[in-house]
Amino acid sequence: MSESSFANVEGVDNSSEMLRSAKDKGLRVFHGNMQTLSLNRKYDLIVAFDALGHITTSED
Repeated sequence: MSESSFANVEGVDNSSEMLRSAKDKGLRVFHGNMQTLSLNRKYDLIVAFDALGHITTSED
């Protein structure tokens, strides 16, 4: 993604290994998960890849 035409790309993951890999590629990423994530700004687009597989209860 760092080679894309997007000016500002951010990511969130709960895995330290995935965060390290993303940071090594020059991406701006944050530690967190969908249940506790607080978006304190506006985004033009939000994409959640492979998120449904991590939902374990109907409350999630």
